Amino acid sequence: MLVLLLLLAAAVSSPAPAAGDGGGALPVLNPISSFCNTTAARRTYLPNSTFEANLNGLFAVLSRNASASGYAAGAFGAAPDTAYGLLLCRGDFTGNDCSAARLASSFQQAASSCLYSKDVAVYYDQYQLRYSDQDFLAGAANEPETAAFNMNNVSDAGDVAAFDALVAELVNAVADRASNATRRYAAGKAGFAPEAMTVYAIAQCTPDLSPPQCRGCLAGIIDQMPKWFSARVGGRILGVRCDFRYEKDPFFKIPNDMVVLSPLPDPSSQG
Repeated sequence: MLVLLLLLAAAVSSPAPAAGDGGGALPVLNPISSFCNTTAARRTYLPNSTFEANLNGLFAVLSRNASASGYAAGAFGAAPDTAYGLLLCRGDFTGNDCSAARLASSFQQAASSCLYSKDVAVYYDQYQLRYSDQDFLAGAANEPETAAFNMNNVSDAGDVAAFDALVAELVNAVADRASNATRRYAAGKAGFAPEAMTVYAIAQCTPDLSPPQCRGCLAGIIDQMPKWFSARVGGRILGVRCDFRYEKDPFFKIPNDMVVLSPLPDPSSQG
């Protein structure tokens, strides 16, 4: 299942400081998208139940572990009330930005807003969380997925095919780099000469995926780009196991090892 969100450029996110700026962007307080499975009584829990206690224990452990490494997954409690969870911070969202207190607060917010659902996924701009009463950790399923695009288009309709091809090339190149990186995260940029534009992109998987699993997951969501993002100057698809995003403006902390494609525009020629 993929849910599409339409976002204004300003609503997608503010550009994050470049590396060396000494700080990261503050987290988005409201999630981009939330999935709460409350369709059947067996997928909800009662207040003060064993499952709720296990869920709170899971929140504490995952928040603490993810704050140290950017990723955590695991289970808490004995069957039939075991709680399974996963927490992933965006690759450039580290240190105090990805703090245990901040992540734990997001878990509690999700539990409160999802009305005792046992099956929840929440996507923020800089991190994402998933928990369930069923073991989703054994496989590499990416659902639920959510997509959003920048509502602005390339200005010249004649440039659409070339722009779409460049974005696809960039996102695939970043996906290649991410799938072979230890942290399964990579960033890149490419120049689009017809509009003197630089396009920025990131791709990420959960670090427990193997390189082939990561690349396969990213390929699955990249294949959806023509359906959602043609001519759009920004777009993203987020899933439990992998995600990508591109924009015409910087939105992440710029690393030293970016993928760079095509000649970049001369800054002096841009107004």
